[in-house]
Amino acid sequence: MLDGGVSALVGVPRCRRATCKTPLMPGPVGHLRRYLRAADAVHATGAGVPETSYYPAVSRLLEDVGATLHPRVRPIINIRNEGSGIPDGGLFVERPASPANVDDPMATTAPERGAIEVKPPDRELAKIVASTQVRQYLELLCT
Repeated sequence: MLDGGVSALVGVPRCRRATCKTPLMPGPVGHLRRYLRAADAVHATGAGVPETSYYPAVSRLLEDVGATLHPRVRPIINIRNEGSGIPDGGLFVERPASPANVDDPMATTAPERGAIEVKPPDRELAKIVASTQVRQYLELLCT
């Protein structure tokens, strides 16, 4: 994914350093460009692991996009198990700062806008979609 092919596909200049000075564009292209730069910076170190090292970049991309939605959607990385395993994160409708349940401030709901599952780019999408993991998330979120 970070070999320049995706960058060339979306017209993003290839930047090998986090200090790249190419200006960001507003809107979806800018969000994607910022994500690709952050992911490329992790990849360029050679020290990252296939999923968790990219969580900050994925979270920022989803925050940027979620801020443009109505109602706003906020990604939360590393949410707790709500009965279907532990997804890498969830997409929640943004609410005023108050406990979801006054009887139990730690009570949560399932992510209203979906679960986040981060996978390395070499994983086969059809196998991921057909996996038990995804089926469990769908059962929890679509019931």
